[in-house]
Amino acid sequence: MKFKQFMVAATLSVCATVTHAQSAGSFILGGGWAYFMPQGGSHSLGNNATLDGLPVENNPWDGEGVKLTNSHVLSLSGTYFITDHLATELVLNMPSRIYLQATSEHQEGERVGSLQHKSMAFLLKYYFLEADQKLRPYLGLGISRTLFSKEKLETEPFVGEKIENSFSIKNQWEPVFNAGLSYRLSQRWLAGLSVSYMPLRTKARLRIPLADSTADVTTEPSIKLNSVIPYLTIGFCF
Repeated sequence: MKFKQFMVAATLSVCATVTHAQSAGSFILGGGWAYFMPQGGSHSLGNNATLDGLPVENNPWDGEGVKLTNSHVLSLSGTYFITDHLATELVLNMPSRIYLQATSEHQEGERVGSLQHKSMAFLLKYYFLEADQKLRPYLGLGISRTLFSKEKLETEPFVGEKIENSFSIKNQWEPVFNAGLSYRLSQRWLAGLSVSYMPLRTKARLRIPLADSTADVTTEPSIKLNSVIPYLTIGFCF
């Protein structure tokens, strides 16, 4: 009799786990693939140009704009359910390289530089439907920190010769807007698909050559990323 009672209790426990895989207290560790699609760039690399603190006239880089290419990113995430509907999520996007392409008429589409970026986002998400549903849509809102490194500007396409240059982009905080679907594959495994939007505007700093001058010109163009990010993930529920 005791053995039968034990088996019934164990069965009920398993059923409860299956039914409430995304209930309060659950933790999901996930990983997957994200695709960063920047929607902006810089209209002019010659913006706010100065030489010895004075504005520069007839800057040859005025009108030389760039756009940023898409990039594949490996992402890791951890989600904790505060209640059956409310969850927090931490997402880590591994370093990925983005290339800069010229947008001026005579250099259209030509690669002129590159940079590496990585980011971390913290989200508060609301899951619709009940915890026992296999398919659950959700909405999320949060904040992200994007870090830039290994910036490189290939100035040859712009000035016709290979020169040394200094190029850096300011790290930035930005909001994150998120929507997605979570699907329970089994007792512990889940699959997810989401789309995030990160409206990011930051500043770059460049030292570039000026014709008929031995000094460098400093410019501070604005750069928009405004990334749309689809994210496909597989997670394990603890």
